[in-house]
Amino acid sequence: MTLEEIDLIIEGKINIIDKYRLELNNLKQKRKEIIDLMNTDIKPSRLNLTELKKFIDEFVGFDIADKKKTMYYTWARMVYCKIAKDNSHYSLREIGEALGGRNHATVIHNISQFNDNYKFDPEFKKEANKIINHFNKYFNDK
Repeated sequence: MTLEEIDLIIEGKINIIDKYRLELNNLKQKRKEIIDLMNTDIKPSRLNLTELKKFIDEFVGFDIADKKKTMYYTWARMVYCKIAKDNSHYSLREIGEALGGRNHATVIHNISQFNDNYKFDPEFKKEANKIINHFNKYFNDK
């Protein structure tokens, strides 16, 4: 092997090392960005689940935590779960607990049902929008 061939091999290896060094620096920068994001103060939501439930109870005129399975009760619970999930930092378990001791799976189901009904049921969408619009006005004016 000639000295020129050895120089070419060494130059190639140096280029590979430089590429890895650049990638490592990029990864270090990304890691720093992620750590900075994790250390950012998360502002807790002003939304209180008890207050939200009371607000919806008063708006619809009944206790949404009742175990009744009539349409308007289930619709109100769907809207409650959707608003709570989208506007607060509470866990699904906490949202369910505040809704009469329901579990996280019930909250997931209610949100899924909300999304489906909102897309495909114009009557549901109209009723949900009434609550959501009133919620937005009430909580944004506070």
